[in-house]
Amino acid sequence: MKKNPLIELHLHLEGSIYPSDAAHISGTPASQLEPLFRHEDFNDFLKHFGRVVSLMRSGDDLRWLLGRHLERLRSQGCVYAEVRVSPSVWERFGIEPNAAMKKLLEIEVPGIAHCFIVEAVRHWERQLSERDLDLALEMKGRVRGFGIGGDEAAAPVSGFCWAAEACRKDGIAFIPHAGEVCGAEEVAAALEMGSRRIGHGIRSVDDPGLCENLADEGIHLEVCPTSNLRTGAVKTGEVHPLRLLWERNVPFSVSTDDPGLFLTTLEDEMALAASITGFGEAGSEVVTKEALRVSLLEKNEKDRLGTILSL
Repeated sequence: MKKNPLIELHLHLEGSIYPSDAAHISGTPASQLEPLFRHEDFNDFLKHFGRVVSLMRSGDDLRWLLGRHLERLRSQGCVYAEVRVSPSVWERFGIEPNAAMKKLLEIEVPGIAHCFIVEAVRHWERQLSERDLDLALEMKGRVRGFGIGGDEAAAPVSGFCWAAEACRKDGIAFIPHAGEVCGAEEVAAALEMGSRRIGHGIRSVDDPGLCENLADEGIHLEVCPTSNLRTGAVKTGEVHPLRLLWERNVPFSVSTDDPGLFLTTLEDEMALAASITGFGEAGSEVVTKEALRVSLLEKNEKDRLGTILSL
């Protein structure tokens, strides 16, 4: 397949730590850390996510990881990335959120543009989510969105109407995880709250009427195929829902989610998506164009990047 420029819309900074990165930060041999990169199910992944994040001790560690991963993305042909960051997760492991966020804002890597989405942990205390939203709004500009991740079953998206309303009022995107491990009704609930982009959303395929609505309204799903397989969101032997999304003309992009923890790359994800859907070179370009369409770039930034990429 021809190598097209890539765009990454669903990337958790804390999950972009590979075994070699974890060894560098912690001083622990990578071989001893390998069990943290094998996950039996979604809860197992969440446990490992916390263990890996706990290896980072300062904002400087986060800053180093951001620069390192943006360089990795650039080497794969990625020209733009939206990076999710989780201040409450950092705080739980002793990293002060505001100071760490300011460290991240220092990073620029030539050849790849990026912005941030602040991500709250949906199953933790509401005051932490409120503080994370306040931080996102305080740094609006470099931060262009607010999301919720974590245990979807324990904290449905409907409990975050207050966040969606605040985002509308203050002019940043509300991009929740929905329909990753729970059903299509979670995606429908996110749409009722005004979301135009959904993290994962793969269980939309269980409701053909919802898929029709997504296609008609141009609602975008950020699909992360390897993540779904490694967490058990897609069961062994099950055809990945991406095939049906493609066949039903549901808009989507392809991303890595937590590439370090899942031992994948953006190039790998595009290749896997192509094998699932059979979309070929033309389809790969369609996916990249769609990612650019729904990105959090301003219109003039989108136009400039589209011209550079000939998209």
